Amino acid sequence: MYRLRGRGPRRRYMAASVNVHHHAGTWGIGYWTVAEHRGRGYATEAVLALANWSFKERGVQHLEWRAEAGNMDSWAVAQKAGFVREGTLRAAQTNSNSLRDTWIGALLPSDLGLPFALPYQPVDSDLPG
Repeated sequence: MYRLRGRGPRRRYMAASVNVHHHAGTWGIGYWTVAEHRGRGYATEAVLALANWSFKERGVQHLEWRAEAGNMDSWAVAQKAGFVREGTLRAAQTNSNSLRDTWIGALLPSDLGLPFALPYQPVDSDLPG
């Protein structure tokens, strides 16, 4: 858990964490920033610090970002940190007692200039159609 705190009675600015998903050993990242402290780069700084730690210290090869589709603030942080948006998962989360689509993206060690622990063989093209 990464937390950024200031001084005074309203000291909390943001929190971020990295966790392992229960499928395929993929690690995920999440973050939250107090509204009055958004737009100052705190979340991007935290995400980059956690990503670097994950890749260098934990051997993570694929760091995943997810947010409710349309959450442009979350996407702005992920994009600034180097994440590539990979698509939309339909009806993948609930909010206000309804199913919502989820944006998904990933950050790889090579996106930050770091080596992979295993050889990476990307596909030459996507599915047709």
